Amino acid sequence: MSEHLDKELELVKTLEKENEEYLDMLNVLAGWAHKRLNSYLIKDFTDHSVEHSKRVMENIDKLVAVFMKQENEKMNEIEIYILLAACYLHDLGMHAQYVEHLPYIQNKYPKLDFSKQTDWNQEIIDVIRKEHHILSYHMVRDAKMIGYNNEEVKIEGLIDDLREYVAVTCLGHRLDPSKDEDKNMMTRLLSDGTERHGKTVRLEMISRLLRIGDALDIDSRRIDDDEMILRRIDEESKIYWYKHHYTTSVSITQRGIAVQFDLPCARQDPIKEIYEIFPSWTLWELKEEYRLQRKYFEEKQYNVFLNVSNEIHYRETITPYDKADIGLRTPQPSRLKVMGDCIIKSQFLKDKAEEIKSKKFLDII
Repeated sequence: MSEHLDKELELVKTLEKENEEYLDMLNVLAGWAHKRLNSYLIKDFTDHSVEHSKRVMENIDKLVAVFMKQENEKMNEIEIYILLAACYLHDLGMHAQYVEHLPYIQNKYPKLDFSKQTDWNQEIIDVIRKEHHILSYHMVRDAKMIGYNNEEVKIEGLIDDLREYVAVTCLGHRLDPSKDEDKNMMTRLLSDGTERHGKTVRLEMISRLLRIGDALDIDSRRIDDDEMILRRIDEESKIYWYKHHYTTSVSITQRGIAVQFDLPCARQDPIKEIYEIFPSWTLWELKEEYRLQRKYFEEKQYNVFLNVSNEIHYRETITPYDKADIGLRTPQPSRLKVMGDCIIKSQFLKDKAEEIKSKKFLDII
């Protein structure tokens, strides 16, 4: 078995028992992903590399192990292969570095210039982030991406007659059932009654599991603290980095989802409320995700329980107003002071705070 595929995951163990051919192909895909998707491609994005994919896979494996134990909830080997393959490939659109990947985007945004490829402006980067699930769909469906030096790279490990299903699952991970356009697309492409090789494939179910597993990868492993301080990252993007920075862990238990935060101890600080926007914002997003998914799982009688609880820790040692790093010959502002200054001055975060207050999100914490 490939060293890249976690053989301790229950879904992988089931696949090993049920279909060794599918497992072998998934091993090939895992090796390809580790080779091709092992870094941040666009500097402003948080981690959408293969390490993120592995954490999403772990989240889904825990959800299934904890909540989906009834016979009607268990997945067959086709569903498992599609879901785990989509874990590796759902963010492939975030790696859409070259214009060959972007005909859909070019048609939708004709005024934007995608020709510079690696030197895109913030407007184009925002479009890539917004549309990445659709880019992923096209890339997986075509089984290729354009790698460095503009060479065409075939995606390895995709089973031909399941490739379209993997593609639509990747598409589904960012579709919002509360929006009419997205709901219509889900109805058209993500049927729970699809038949393949004599077995039912519940595409809507596995795309929703992928979306939940992705939404739960929100802790500090999504970012590199050193890069967060040293890189020139767009203000709005950097605030998202800080949101991950202050989220220390997410746990999946029988009681639901437990989130832990670590904030600067700012009892005398007039911006204490600003820091507390981060847990409010994160918890609201998780609860909103639960709201979007709850009706579907209840109607299908799948026992996926996403009640969200939280715990906030305050630590003196991470106040953003530290004077200087001890031991330096020339005193310099600490990294945490740089972070604090960025947060205080962020108009985007101030706007987010007003949005949260206006929608009464603060009562979450």
